[in-house]
Amino acid sequence: MGSGEHQNKLETLQILQAIIEAIDRRDEIFQAIEAAESEAEAQEAIGKVLGVGSVRSHFVLNMQARQWTRSGRARIAEDIEQLTRELDSP
Repeated sequence: MGSGEHQNKLETLQILQAIIEAIDRRDEIFQAIEAAESEAEAQEAIGKVLGVGSVRSHFVLNMQARQWTRSGRARIAEDIEQLTRELDSP
């Protein structure tokens, strides 16, 4: 795997991990969004709740509702496992 491909997979993995954490902490995330005056403020609040930067908080804010379901979370978890295996293989 080339360094560019490795970096892309690593970034995708980090985004998916932030999404899983957001799903697991949905009450905090929804409270932060509800308290925000704007999308930009909501994105910043999500970043603070999860301890992530603007790219990952942007992806969390833009999640589709179906991803919050148990099956949606399971699919994301499977993607994380796959990416982790790919990143760990030589």
